[in-house]
Amino acid sequence: MTYKEQKRPGIFTAVGTQLIYRRPNEIRSRKGESITAPGPLTEDLHAFVTHIHANGRESSVIVAPDLCGSSNQPVTRSPCQLKICSQWEIRSQWSPCSVPCGLGQRIREVVCVSNQGDVEEDEECNMNLKPDTLQNCDMGACARSCCEGERPAEVIFCDAGPCQNQLEWYAGPWGQCSTECGNGTQTRSVACLFNNNGRMEVVDQVKCCGLPQPTTAQTCSLKPCGVQWYVTEWSTCSRSCNGGYRVREVRCLTDNIVPSDYCDPSLSPESREECNTQPCVAEIDPSCSNQYHNCLVVVQARLCVYPYYRSVCCASCSEMQKTYPNHIRR
Repeated sequence: MTYKEQKRPGIFTAVGTQLIYRRPNEIRSRKGESITAPGPLTEDLHAFVTHIHANGRESSVIVAPDLCGSSNQPVTRSPCQLKICSQWEIRSQWSPCSVPCGLGQRIREVVCVSNQGDVEEDEECNMNLKPDTLQNCDMGACARSCCEGERPAEVIFCDAGPCQNQLEWYAGPWGQCSTECGNGTQTRSVACLFNNNGRMEVVDQVKCCGLPQPTTAQTCSLKPCGVQWYVTEWSTCSRSCNGGYRVREVRCLTDNIVPSDYCDPSLSPESREECNTQPCVAEIDPSCSNQYHNCLVVVQARLCVYPYYRSVCCASCSEMQKTYPNHIRR
């Protein structure tokens, strides 16, 4: 509801209440024009002013948006982007160890991905939070031969008549599995041999490219990996008395220190426990006493943060601070 051009002070009835319009040139007032209402209002009330100068000209003023009707309102918000929001993403599992035995390394792929799913340069992500891409691995001591006597020949010469193809592949024995448990890989060496009148010679592998090449790697599994629960140290107790709690991290890991979901939940260690259950004992200070008759209300209203109430209710505020040390800070 709108009432226009109220030029004279007075009392007007609108929007479910009375509106009192005052103007300083009509009454003794130094506060300027005013509109007051005892309320409550039953409708929205919009007040606007047209400023008329001494020469009769009118100037523009800000009014309620709904008074502009169907005029096209300019946009007040537009999309913008200062910087791409990116985060690290692990794209692959750890690779097999680089050696079948002894100390080696393994790698995995870690990329910086934007919030749009695009791969970005590493500098777009926080380099301090980048997951490791290289990890050392220990495959155990390499086996050493302990056999006695002369080693049997792996290649023997024979004569099966004239050879139609004088080139052939030779495959060596399989190496050790890349992991001590779970799925791994093992490799072997292959060579291109040339039969030179019954004498085998190793030549460039390119010369055997027309022949089916034996595989150089295969999967292997020595035994299943074990899993167990691991825990960290307990945190500091949340309270010094009257019962608090402390927490620790509990995680299920494999023998290779890889997170797993196969631990028995019933055997999971506790991650939270009570501590410092003994009652709080207030230290008696003869100079610290309650001088206010209702200090219990002061404590309940948390007024101990103010120096005045800490002084007049010293005993009560001191006891509260020992029980809840974080409540009396300002």
